[in-house]
Amino acid sequence: MLRPRQRNLLIGTFAVLVAVALAVVPGLRYSPSSLLTHAHKVATLNDWTAKPSNYFWLSNHEVLLIATAGYEAESTSQETQAHRLDIQTGTIKEDRPLEAALNNMGPATVVSQWQLSPDACWLLSDDSYLQNTPPALIVTAVNGTKQFTRPRHEEYMRDGIFTVWRPDSKSWVQMVEENNQVSIYTYQVADPAIVKHTENTNLNGNVAIGFYSQDRLFCLRPRTGDGGGIGIMDLGVDAASVPVKNFIQDIPPNMDIQEVVLSPDRTHLAWKFTVRPLLLGIEATINSSYVRRSSPYEAGLWTSDLNFNHLHEIGAVYCSC
Repeated sequence: MLRPRQRNLLIGTFAVLVAVALAVVPGLRYSPSSLLTHAHKVATLNDWTAKPSNYFWLSNHEVLLIATAGYEAESTSQETQAHRLDIQTGTIKEDRPLEAALNNMGPATVVSQWQLSPDACWLLSDDSYLQNTPPALIVTAVNGTKQFTRPRHEEYMRDGIFTVWRPDSKSWVQMVEENNQVSIYTYQVADPAIVKHTENTNLNGNVAIGFYSQDRLFCLRPRTGDGGGIGIMDLGVDAASVPVKNFIQDIPPNMDIQEVVLSPDRTHLAWKFTVRPLLLGIEATINSSYVRRSSPYEAGLWTSDLNFNHLHEIGAVYCSC
C-alpha cells in the first residue's frame, strides 16, 4: 500500500505527464498549410534577370519590371532596363520610352523606395543613391513622356523615405519628424507648390502603410518579440483633418510582424507573420528570446479588415534556417 507522500508524488507525476502530452500531441500532429497549395501560377519568370529589380502590377494582367544592367561592383555602366509582362499571353516586351526616361536620372537609375501611383501612371522615387545635392524626389510617367523633380526634405531618422501616394494619384505626401512633431509635406503632380501641415505627435518608429481614405493614412509600429500589441497611428494629412489618433492593436501571441500591406481597394490589410515554436510543440504565450532564435519557423500570410477584425491565415511556409 502506498504511503500518502508516495501517492501524492505519483499523482503529481501523472498530472505532469498528462499536461505535457496535451501540449505536445497537438504540436506533433500540426502540419502548417502551404501557401503553394492555395496559390495560382500566373507567369513563368525563368527568363527574367535575377539582378536587383522592382516589380509593379500595372493591371490584373500586366506587370512592369525595372532592373539594372551591369550591376556588378566593378561595373561603371548601370543602365536601367524596363520590360512589361503580359500575364495572359506570357509575352515580355521591352519598354524603350520608359527606359529612356529613367536613364535620364543618372548612372545609377534603380533608386530606392520606388512607388507606383494608384492609377499606375506615375513612378515616384528617391534619389538618395544618385548623391544629388540638394536631395530630390523624382517622378516619371510610366509611358515615358514626362519626368520632373521635387525637393526632398531630410528626415530626422534615415530609416527610409516616408513618402506615400494619395488615392487620387494627383499628389503624394512626405512625413518628416521635426522638433518633436510630424511635418507632413503635400506635393502635387501638376503644381510645384508644396503645402506643409504639422501634427503634434511623434513617429516613434511608425512606418507608413498607406491611405485608407483621401486624407488619412495608417502608420504602424511593430512591437514584436513579446506576443503583445502593435502601435497604430491614424494620421490626418490636411489642416482640416481630424487630429491624429494612436491606439494599440492586439495580435495573436508568439508572432512577429515582418510586413503589413494595404490592399489596392483600401478595404483590407495583408500581414506577414513569423512564428517560432518552442521545443516539443509546446506553444508559447509570449515570444521569448529562445523563440526568436529557434529554428525551424513558420512564415504565414494573414488578412484582416481595416478594423483589424476577421484576422485569419491564408497559408504558411515552413522554413529551416
